[in-house]
Order: sequence, then C-alpha cells, then structure tokens
Amino acid sequence: MEDYMSKSNKSIFLADGFPRNQENLDVWNKRMGGKADVKFLLLFDLDGETMIKRLLYRASQSEVKRDDDNEETMKKRVATF
Repeated sequence: MEDYMSKSNKSIFLADGFPRNQENLDVWNKRMGGKADVKFLLLFDLDGETMIKRLLYRASQSEVKRDDDNEETMKKRVATF
C-alpha cells in the first residue's frame, strides 16, 4: 500500500478479507501504525455453506482462473479462517 500510494498519489483502499490472522494484524500495525485512517469495518457473518456457494460463483465468473478456486480448497479456508 505504501509503495502504491507513493507512486499513484491515491490513498483510499478496500482491504478485503484482511486481516486473516493475528500475524497479519501485527505486521499491519507495525508497518502502517498511524499512517492509515480506518473509517469502518464491514463484517458479513455467513454460514460455511453460503460462503462456499458465493466463492464458487465468484470463481466461475472470474476471467482469472486460480488453481485453488475449487470446492475442496474453499472448505479448508472456511474451516481455517
């Protein structure tokens, strides 16, 4: 983000799916500290079945195909995160 901001002069971001764990948050706090003015957090509280259904739909509509966009991997993500 810092690199992008310095090159583009843009400073508004959407951090989707972040942080995934405590380590992500710790690194964010260390690097960004008071540099970011977080306005709000939006939480979608969904059951695992609905999340997998939405992820599979997203994967089917995407022009970029990822090797890990499959139901088995998605189930592991839901269980982990």
